[in-house]
Amino acid sequence: MNELQITIQTILTFFGGVTLIMGGISALAKLFDPFKKLKAKVNEHECKLNDDFDRMGKMDEAIERIENSNEIICESLFVLLNHEITGNSVDKLIKQRDNLQKYLIEK
Repeated sequence: MNELQITIQTILTFFGGVTLIMGGISALAKLFDPFKKLKAKVNEHECKLNDDFDRMGKMDEAIERIENSNEIICESLFVLLNHEITGNSVDKLIKQRDNLQKYLIEK
């Protein structure tokens, strides 16, 4: 009977040790869990930030194209207005037409 008690005590001790080790591992996992979540959140925000930088770059290019278009349109209007006022400057109209045509073709 004494041998049986030692075996039961050994088994209970073994399982108690396993439970203690698993509890320690679980505690360590819970200890580092916020850091893992924070790292994942930082990575997510970094990806979103890079996407926003790309989007802003595309928007800057679009704004530059719009500004160029506006500049060509304003020049054309100025030449037309000048022609209407003076009644001549046909050579300026032809030059501006060529500029506008070149711009529209390259666009």
